[in-house]
Amino acid sequence: MKFLRRAIAALFAADDNRSGMLRRLLTEQAAAQRKWYALAAVAMVVVAATTAATALLMEFIVDAMTATDNRSIALLVAGAVAATFTIKGCANYVQSVAMSRAGNRIIANQQEELYRKLLRNGVSFFNQQESSNLLMRLTSGAAAAQQVIELIVASISRDALMLIGLLAVMIYQAPFLSIFALVVGPVAILGIRRLLGQIREIMRSEQASAAEIMKVVQETSKGIHVVK
Repeated sequence: MKFLRRAIAALFAADDNRSGMLRRLLTEQAAAQRKWYALAAVAMVVVAATTAATALLMEFIVDAMTATDNRSIALLVAGAVAATFTIKGCANYVQSVAMSRAGNRIIANQQEELYRKLLRNGVSFFNQQESSNLLMRLTSGAAAAQQVIELIVASISRDALMLIGLLAVMIYQAPFLSIFALVVGPVAILGIRRLLGQIREIMRSEQASAAEIMKVVQETSKGIHVVK
């Protein structure tokens, strides 16, 4: 029982640390780039709407291809498809530029903040820490903060609205298949979550391997004259 209580307490403590970290990232880093993220959110809404419109147009595309006697409908559908993909392409471009601008500034701010924190440490800290580990913190740590914020913004603005739009089109066009997909979908989501957990473990081991490789190369370059 004591072990169970300690495990539960550690789990909630870890969750509090993660929630506090996310809150700090959103309030400090994302809020500083709110103009770029607002522009990216608007573009993502347009991308989600045009994606749902593309799925809705498939019915009209099939009808226009089979009805060869009415060229005006075919031209109208072709124009609608071209306009939809043009708007979607422009929105994707705006989204990519805005997210890149905001992400690069967040990475620069995070690297500057981490560097200042490193300089405030004493000599004993640098004697205990390897240079490859510090380098990985400055590079991967700053990039991870940008990726977390980008994932949150994309999940809320684009993916959620895209899911709602595609579900609406799916239910409108095929109600029976939609009900079947909604029943089977949660089972597939559980499998995807398990795969994502394995991917996280692989990414952690990959970062550890990269840090070890950098360590070996640095030690080799510094000590090669002794070996020679």
